[in-house]
Amino acid sequence: MDLLKTNPLEEGGENAALLTAGIKVAVAMALGETLGVENVGKTLADILSSGGTLGNADIVEALGATGQVASVLLEQLNNIDDASADLSAADITAYADAGAGNSLLASAQAAAQGDSATKAIKAARAEQEFIDGLSNTTVLTRDSSLDDIQAALEGEDNTVTVIAGGMTTEQLEALFDGSAIASSVDKIVGALEIDVSALGQQLGSLLEAYDASAVGANISLVNGGDPISSALVPVIVNNAGKLAEGAISADDGIELSTDQLLTLLDGASAALEDGSAIVSDITTLAEIDAETVLANVDKLAPESVDTAGTLTAAEFHSLASALAPGAVAGVNAEGATADQLGVLAENIDRLSADATISDLAVTNELSTADLSALIERAPGTQVDATGMSAAQLNVLAGALESGNVASVEGTLSIGSGVSADSITALLDTSPLASESEVNVLTKGMTDNQLVAVTNNLDSITTLNIASGVTITAEDPDTIPDNVVGNGTLAPVGDIDSGPVPDSFSVATLDLTGATFTDGTFSLGDSTIGKLRITGEQADGLELTGTSGADRIEIDVSGAFTDGVDSADVALNLSTLAGNDHVVFDFGSEADNTVNLTGTLNFGNGNNILEASNGTVNIANLSISEGYEQIGLIVNSTVVMSSSQFQAFGEQLDALSGSGQLDITDVDADGVDLGVISFAPGGANLPVIRLSFADQSILDDIEIDTDGSVTVDWLESQNIGLPQNTDVILQVENSGEFIDVANYESGRLLFLETATVYNSDQLDSLLAAIQEGAEGIRGTQSSDVETVALGNNIALTGPRELDTTQLDIVLGTGARTLTLGEGVTITANAEQIDGASIVGIGSLLVNVNSSTLTSTDFSNLGSIATLQLNGTTTLGEEDNLPEFALVLFDGAELNASASQVSNQSINASEGTLNITDLGAVGVDFTDITGNAQASLVDDAVTLDADTELGNVTVALAEGQTLTLRAAQADNVTIIGDGSVVLTGFSALLQGDIDLSSIQVPVAAEISRNLDITDANLPDNLALDVSEGRTLTLTLDQAGSIDVSGEGGNTRRY
Repeated sequence: MDLLKTNPLEEGGENAALLTAGIKVAVAMALGETLGVENVGKTLADILSSGGTLGNADIVEALGATGQVASVLLEQLNNIDDASADLSAADITAYADAGAGNSLLASAQAAAQGDSATKAIKAARAEQEFIDGLSNTTVLTRDSSLDDIQAALEGEDNTVTVIAGGMTTEQLEALFDGSAIASSVDKIVGALEIDVSALGQQLGSLLEAYDASAVGANISLVNGGDPISSALVPVIVNNAGKLAEGAISADDGIELSTDQLLTLLDGASAALEDGSAIVSDITTLAEIDAETVLANVDKLAPESVDTAGTLTAAEFHSLASALAPGAVAGVNAEGATADQLGVLAENIDRLSADATISDLAVTNELSTADLSALIERAPGTQVDATGMSAAQLNVLAGALESGNVASVEGTLSIGSGVSADSITALLDTSPLASESEVNVLTKGMTDNQLVAVTNNLDSITTLNIASGVTITAEDPDTIPDNVVGNGTLAPVGDIDSGPVPDSFSVATLDLTGATFTDGTFSLGDSTIGKLRITGEQADGLELTGTSGADRIEIDVSGAFTDGVDSADVALNLSTLAGNDHVVFDFGSEADNTVNLTGTLNFGNGNNILEASNGTVNIANLSISEGYEQIGLIVNSTVVMSSSQFQAFGEQLDALSGSGQLDITDVDADGVDLGVISFAPGGANLPVIRLSFADQSILDDIEIDTDGSVTVDWLESQNIGLPQNTDVILQVENSGEFIDVANYESGRLLFLETATVYNSDQLDSLLAAIQEGAEGIRGTQSSDVETVALGNNIALTGPRELDTTQLDIVLGTGARTLTLGEGVTITANAEQIDGASIVGIGSLLVNVNSSTLTSTDFSNLGSIATLQLNGTTTLGEEDNLPEFALVLFDGAELNASASQVSNQSINASEGTLNITDLGAVGVDFTDITGNAQASLVDDAVTLDADTELGNVTVALAEGQTLTLRAAQADNVTIIGDGSVVLTGFSALLQGDIDLSSIQVPVAAEISRNLDITDANLPDNLALDVSEGRTLTLTLDQAGSIDVSGEGGNTRRY
C-alpha cells in the first residue's frame, strides 16, 4: 500500500499519461481511503474537465457507493460529453440521493424520460444555462403556482419567459389569454409534454410560442390513447422542428395525409415513434416522394392504411404491416422476388375483393399456400415449374381451374405424389409452353394416376415406366419421343414400319394390340429390352431387330380356339447381330403346337430359342447360318428333325429347363447327343426324346428288367450319348417313350445357381430345399445359393412363400417376378437385394440396421413393405427406401426429419425418434404410432408447408418452436420449452384442436377473434394487438393470460 501514500494521478505525474480515464477513476476510488475525499475530488475533476469520460457503468456504480466521493463526482456531471457512458434513469436517482442538493441532478431526474438519462442530464444542463443567462424577465417554471402565473402575466410591462418542463396542463392553460398565449409571454422553452386532448385548439398557439432555438426541440404530445385528429395536424406539421424525438407515440398516433407524412419525415422523422403515423389513404404515393415514405414505413401505424390504390410488389412488401384488409386496389408483381411474393400471399386479405395481381411469375421458391393464394388473384400468371414438388404441382393444378394461369414453363417432374386429377389438369388443360418439358415417373402410381398419364401421353417429354406398370397408348402417334424404364409400353392401333426411336429404352414394347400397316417393322437402334407380338402378327411379318441384344416374345396363345390345338406360323424374322433370344409363349393352355415355317436369321452372336408351355415344331423352319451358338430353353416342347439337330452340330450350346426336346426321324445314321450340354429348370432335368424314321430299328430294342433301354443298344444304333447324365433320355417304342438306363426320370440336380423358368419350377425347387432333398452327382438341396429367374414369372394366388429360414438369394437379373392377387412372399432383405418383384400381391421384407439402407430395393414395386428389427440409426448420408416401413415389437429407428419426410412408417409396436426438425419443410402425414421429434436448434420456425401429422414434438429446456396454428392442429407438443403460434386467426376458419400442446404457448391476436368454441392448450398467453378484440368465455379468461393493447370481451 506504500504506492497509495502518494497520488500517481497528480497533474504532471509521470504515470498519469499512461493510464486510461476508466483506470484513473478506479484508482481514484482506492485513493479515497488514503488521500482524502478532497484530493480524490480534485483528481476526478481534473479527469472529467480535461476530456476524460466516466468509464463503464460498473465503475460509475461503484463510485456511487461512497456518498462523499459520489457527491464530488456529481458536481462534475456538466462535463459529460457525447462520448460518455450513457446513464439510466435509475442511475440518476441513485446519484441524486447520494448528492443531495445538487440542482443539476435534481433537474435531470425530473426531466429524465425513457432509458437515456444522459440525454436528460444534457437537457437539464442546457435549461439551467439558459436560465442563468436570462435578465430583465420573469421566469415561470413547474414550481410556479397558478396564482404566480396569473400575477406574472398581468404585470405591467412584464416580460415572461416560461420554462415549461414538468408543467401540468392546468399550468399551461393558465398561460393563455382566450385561445392565444398571453402577449406578455416572450418565449416558452424546456421539456414540454402537451396533453393534446386537454388543450384542443389552444395547441397551435402554444406551439407557435415555443422557442426551440433556446434549449432545443423538446416537445412531446400525448392524447390519452386516441389518435391526434387531422384538424390539429397542420399546426403540428408546421412546428415539426420543435418536436422531441418520439414526440408522437404509437399509443396515440396522428392522422396524416401523405403530404403531411412526407413533411414530417423530411424534417422531423424522429418525432414520429414507430407505428404512430395513421395515413388512411396513400393513393398519391407515386405522386410524392414514395421512396422516402417506404424507407420509413415503420413509422406507419399497423393496418392504418384503408386506401392504397395499386402498388408494386416491392411497395406492398414494405407497406404490408400498415395496410388494412381490403386496402389495396391491385398489385403489379413484375420482377417481384420470392420474398416479396411470400409477403403478398401471407397478406392477401389486404387486397380489395375485386383487386387482381398483374404480371405475376411464380417458381418453386413459393410455398403451396402462397402459390394458391397468389394465382387465385392473378390472371395471366406465368409459372416456371422447374423443381416444383408434388405438393406444389397439386396446388398448381388446382389453380388452373381459375383460368388465371397463362403459361407453364420449365421442367415438370410428375411422380406418384401428384394426384390423378392434378395430372389430368397439368397435362390436359395446362397451357404448357412449347419449350417446356414434362417428365413422368410412374413408380408407385395408382390405377387412376396411370389412366391420367395414358390419356395425356402427347404432353409428355420423357415417360419413365416403372417395373410392373403397363402404359397402353390408344393412339401410337401420342407416344412421347423418350420412353424409358423397367415397365411395358403397349401401343394399340395402326403403326408403321418404324424404326423405333433411338431414345426408347423401355423394358418391354408390347405390340400385341397393334396393327402393322406396312407388313414390316424394325426396332432400329433402340434398346428395347423385350418385344412382344402375337403369332398371328408374326405370320408373314418382316421383323428386323437391332444390332444389339434382342428378346422377341411371340405370343401364340391366341392361335388356339374352338378346339384347335395346332397352328402354322411363317416367320420372316431377322434379329441381326447380338445375343438374341426368341421365345414362343403359349400362355396358360398347355399341349398346343405351333408349326414354324419360313426363315429365322439369328445373325452373329450367342442366341437362344425358347418354348414355354407348348410345342414348337421347327422341323420345317429354315434357320440361317452365321450364328455362333444356339441355346435351347425348353420348358414345354421343341420339335426338330434329326438332320436339323445334326446341322447345328457343335454350335448347339445347351438344353435348359425342365421341358423336352423331341428329335424326330432318327435314321440308321444316328444322332450325336454329345454336342450339347444340359441345365435343369430349378432342380428338374430337361428331357430328350428320340423317335426313329425306320420302325424296324425299334424291333431290336432290348428292354432291361427295370423297364429302361440298355445303353449298349443305343450305341449299336450310332447314337452319341450325352457327355453327362444331367438329362432325361427317352426313346420311342410302339408309341411309348421309355427311359434310357442311367438317364432315368425322377432325378434332381442341385446347382449353386438354380435357374427357374416358371412358377411350378420355383415351387418345386423351394419345396426340395425345405425338405433337404438329395440330387444326382452327390448334390444336395443345400448347395443352392441363388435362385435365378430364367423368365419373367407370374405367381397366382392363393399362395404364401416364406424364404426367411432358407439360405438362398433370389436373383431376378433382367427378369421380373410378378405377384398376383392373394400371393404373399416373406423374405429377408439380403435375399431380394436388387431383385425385380412387382404386382398386386404382398412382399414383406425383413430389414435390420445393416440391410435397411445398404440393400438395393430400386426394382421392387409398391407392393413391398419393409419390416424393421432391432435398433437402427441412420447416418447423415443415408436415405430410407421409398416403401412402407413397419417397426417390429421393440424396434427403434433414429433418423432426421428430412430422412423420414414423406415416408410411410408404422411405429405402433416400435419407436421412431426424429431429430433435426427445423425450417426445412417436411411431411410426417404417413407416420403413425410411437413417433417423437426433436428440434435442430433452440429456436425453430417451421416451414409453412410442414405437416407434423401424428408425430409428437419434444422441446428441451429453453427451446422455442414457432408454427402456424393450423400446423399445430391435434399435434402433441411436450417438454420444457415453449411454443409461439402464428396465424391464430385460423381458428375462425375451421375446427382446430390445440389442446394437446402441453408447454407454454404464446400467440399474437392481430384480428378480431372469437375463441369461445376453440380447443385450446393450457398455459396459453395471448397478446391482443391494438384495435383488436378477443372474445372468450369466463372459464377461458381464468386460465388464459391475455395482454396487449387490444380489448377482450368475456362471455358468461
